[in-house]
Amino acid sequence: MERFILERKQVSAFTANKEIRYLKGAFNFGKKKKYIRENPVNDLAFFSENKRLKYVPPPEDIEKVLDLAGQDSRDYLLTIRDNMARVSEVNRLTWDDVNLGQRYVVLYTRKKRGGHLTPRKVSMTRRLYEILSPRFATVNTILGTYGGQENGVGRAFIPFIAGIGALGDAVELAEVLLVHGATDGQ
Repeated sequence: MERFILERKQVSAFTANKEIRYLKGAFNFGKKKKYIRENPVNDLAFFSENKRLKYVPPPEDIEKVLDLAGQDSRDYLLTIRDNMARVSEVNRLTWDDVNLGQRYVVLYTRKKRGGHLTPRKVSMTRRLYEILSPRFATVNTILGTYGGQENGVGRAFIPFIAGIGALGDAVELAEVLLVHGATDGQ
């Protein structure tokens, strides 16, 4: 194992540490299920890493990503951005969480692993109201059926995500969506 981790460190300390986390997680799962008695990688130490400055995309790059999206994907991304929501919060969204009359949505998240869902009430932007209101009477899902959930949007591996590469920088979806919040949806 140590040899494997040292080989991965040749790529970067970040990569090696990621592999250590994966191995520890896999062996801890095996230990929890009683397939094994001990985790053989518990004693592997993490490598020191130099933290890198995160890329924060300017509004123009965010618009380029939105332009690459189909209408349903664009609506999904704008819902995340306009609510300044976590992807998982929008994925859990059901019609019971939407109040079109009073123009708010209730988003649920877990504050810690295994914790209870914690609700928060978020006012709708004008654009979010325009996205959700025509869907209310016509579909039983809010923003499509990503990942097969019928009452919400499921897991969103959006088909256009490959187009982000066209921007020249590796941009994580969450960074693209949340950097500027609800800047133009009011």
